Amino acid sequence: MSDRWESAIDRAIREAMEKKEFENLSGYGKPLNLNDDSNVPEDKRMAFKILSDNEMAPQWIMAGKDLAAAEAELLRRIERTVKNQQKAEADAERVAPHLVETYRHNARALWKKTQAALEKAVEDYNRRVTSYNLQVPPGVEHRKVMRLERELQRWMHP
Repeated sequence: MSDRWESAIDRAIREAMEKKEFENLSGYGKPLNLNDDSNVPEDKRMAFKILSDNEMAPQWIMAGKDLAAAEAELLRRIERTVKNQQKAEADAERVAPHLVETYRHNARALWKKTQAALEKAVEDYNRRVTSYNLQVPPGVEHRKVMRLERELQRWMHP
């Protein structure tokens, strides 16, 4: 089933794949040779080989991997925070009537403190994203900044 927003190129590729038009190409079904450096400029081959042999990559690639890990951890932290807040609010409704307001107050105070910490963490992450986006070569997709409000809404109102 095609997505009505797919580009003409994506549609042509999908249709060709459905008609099995790529199966007669040389190398079909074989793994790619990732050691082929014929498309790497001659003056950069040695540097790339040294990086590859030492399981290293250019700075912007390493920064991208670090950002992906930081994003995943930050999203897990946001999820945990929202779930903890929801639990605190639910707990406040289950206590003795004379304690409800105290529990609610404590839950709101903790939420404000936690939300401020999340805002700082997202701000730091977004600063790293901006730095990364300035480093990547032309043609490499930029990473998107995180919007805390959107992520909180996603977990609060699934």
